[in-house]
Amino acid sequence: MITKMKNYLKLRKLRRDALTLLIINGADICSNIKELADLVHALLGDTTDIQNKLTGENMETVLKFMEEMTAAPDFKDKMYEKIHDDAQKLREMEAAK
Repeated sequence: MITKMKNYLKLRKLRRDALTLLIINGADICSNIKELADLVHALLGDTTDIQNKLTGENMETVLKFMEEMTAAPDFKDKMYEKIHDDAQKLREMEAAK
């Protein structure tokens, strides 16, 4: 019974760590995308031509490429490695407090 409780608490901690990393990484990604969009707008000025070009066939090609990239085994391995490394860093930071 004690082992089950310990395992349950460990699982809750792992879930909390994963959720925290997801929130942190999501916020970082959003801020980076916003900075990139601001840079593109600053460099290009009017982006209506680009928006018009990214419709129809071109957008389908981009989406297909993204699907193929995320389906690659290397991408998933690297993603899981990063999640594991980030979780380890978070645990070390919590332990240092």
